[in-house]
Amino acid sequence: VIYTDGVTEAMSPTNEEFGEDRMMAITVQCAAKSSSEYLTQLVNAIQGHAQKDEQHDDITIVTLKVG
Repeated sequence: VIYTDGVTEAMSPTNEEFGEDRMMAITVQCAAKSSSEYLTQLVNAIQGHAQKDEQHDDITIVTLKVG
């Protein structure tokens, strides 16, 4: 997984960053899933974290699964 800092720095309405720990937990949890399923779960988690707060930075995520 390659991603821009906009992923981990996505802010909640209470100014809490999404963070590397959440990112890593979702990545580990989705290790057996397809890239599409992983991206869906990750983006949903980021949006849930940010809620209605506007996006302050770009969010780019590239995945590659070697099997």
